[in-house]
Amino acid sequence: MRYTLKDYQAEAVGDVLRNLAQAKDMYHRYGSLSQFSLSATTGAGKTVMAAAVIEALVTGSDEFDFPADPGAVILWFSDDPSLNEQSRARIQAASSELDWRLKLITNDFRDTSFQPGHVYFLNT
Repeated sequence: MRYTLKDYQAEAVGDVLRNLAQAKDMYHRYGSLSQFSLSATTGAGKTVMAAAVIEALVTGSDEFDFPADPGAVILWFSDDPSLNEQSRARIQAASSELDWRLKLITNDFRDTSFQPGHVYFLNT
């Protein structure tokens, strides 16, 4: 990460990573599907927190004691292409590890599958 997370941000990132680990475990053990959300007030740094989570998921994190998931594919949904571009730019600014992994899905997208270790920005 290029930014130092504030205490509440680091706590939230740790919570999300624990939720991801539990969801993965529940899926592998029981085939159970899970969901959870990250919510915070405007200006709290949700995109920066998401960048930290994605970075840990893709590359691993000693700070959060979280191993990389080599098969992870991240889909970022919004209802506005310009919002996706804004989110991609913020994640790129926050993360030192994700730059080349951030892919905007546009009308000319022709890949037949999503590649592990990448973040795809999709809109409705």
